[in-house]
Amino acid sequence: MRFAASAWKLVGLAAIAVFTLTCLASPPVHAGEAYFQQPSGTVWSVLLDTNVTSTSVAAFDGGYVVAGRHLLSDFDPYTSVPPFDVYAVLARLDTDGNVVNHTDFYDEDYYNWASEVIPVYGGDATLDGFAFAGSKYREDGVYGVPWMWWVRTDTSLVKQHDALLGTVSHHTEGVAIFEEATGFLLGGRNYFTAGMSSSDEWLVRTDTSGVMTAEQYFYSGTFSTVHSIASVPGGGYVLGTSHGIVKIGVDLEVEWRAGPEPYFAVEPSADGQYFYGVSGPQLTRLTADGSNDWTRSIGYGGVDMGSDLIIAPDGGCVVVGRAWSHDEGGGDLWVLKTDAGGVREWDLWLG
Repeated sequence: MRFAASAWKLVGLAAIAVFTLTCLASPPVHAGEAYFQQPSGTVWSVLLDTNVTSTSVAAFDGGYVVAGRHLLSDFDPYTSVPPFDVYAVLARLDTDGNVVNHTDFYDEDYYNWASEVIPVYGGDATLDGFAFAGSKYREDGVYGVPWMWWVRTDTSLVKQHDALLGTVSHHTEGVAIFEEATGFLLGGRNYFTAGMSSSDEWLVRTDTSGVMTAEQYFYSGTFSTVHSIASVPGGGYVLGTSHGIVKIGVDLEVEWRAGPEPYFAVEPSADGQYFYGVSGPQLTRLTADGSNDWTRSIGYGGVDMGSDLIIAPDGGCVVVGRAWSHDEGGGDLWVLKTDAGGVREWDLWLG
């Protein structure tokens, strides 16, 4: 959700609504062995796979790329232990939702998944392929322990390069990715001992081949994670983390941290004077020095949760998440628009 990116991220947010809900409701429309309906308010919908959770959608000129996780065996969140029988999947679609390319990573030597996928551009600003941050398990004694996994594909989703990033005996996971001029930034978490719940917010810098050139550890706590990475006009980056919003310089050193709440997505304004972050049912705007300008409740109750956002052309925000306020079951995918002051203008429930 990067690169001059507001335009394609906006489409990506809409696409998330399409890809994650098509298999959830009735009346049915047949697609293979699955039944689903096109959610009200969408232009088109497509069911890509069964037993797959889509984790990331990115738009580019000419279509979309979707990353997901395919769970091949029964999973019980209360009794199942790692390693899980799970594999990364990618799909490339055109602007009408037709599948152009589709690939999986079943032939890897161990279980794996993809978290965030982005388009990658060549020196002439043409599409050169895709890259994702994820995790890949390895056999390690009693535990199946994952490492942060960087994967680079061509435009047809064929893997060209990959790299495991971590340290022996550590448990590391990749969650976010951003392309720099000379490589990539990957965010996630680093558990210093497998099986622990306490981790560090972890940021890794690589070259274009996935070789680590720098790393930075931030806050340490329960499931501490770097959830999102965005560039800041004028230099540096802003991170959405499990323990607030973090502004860092190009050297990856912290300039300030704001708020103890978990922020799953943070975006700067076009002039870099404000930072907008979504934390569950709340939308926050910070000033350039990290001071809280305002925090607004955007949901209808504590169970409504925003998970990603963009800055709209009028200075407001478009937020995507999940809402339970108007649902008697498992919740609806939720898209809303605010004005520049964070006041909700409209929203849609897709489910």
